[in-house]
Amino acid sequence: MATRTVARRKRISRPFLGKRRLRTWRKKTMRDKLIRLLRKGSTIAKCQTATGLDYKDCYDSIILLHVYTGFGLSEDERGVISLIEE
Repeated sequence: MATRTVARRKRISRPFLGKRRLRTWRKKTMRDKLIRLLRKGSTIAKCQTATGLDYKDCYDSIILLHVYTGFGLSEDERGVISLIEE
């Protein structure tokens, strides 16, 4: 019987693009909800339950926050993702 290895994903890490590169976003949207959660520090599981997205969509939405708004992202060893705003 062959053993199956589970691929682990890399930690999320994106640099902050600077205050001049930050973009605005509409309030009361999915993006706004994710930004509010990640400002406090949140795991992907908490973001999933708050937004109703599945794992892949939630992960992609968090990564796209960096692209669309310019915030940096960092994830610690416990899996808590937070926004970098400075």
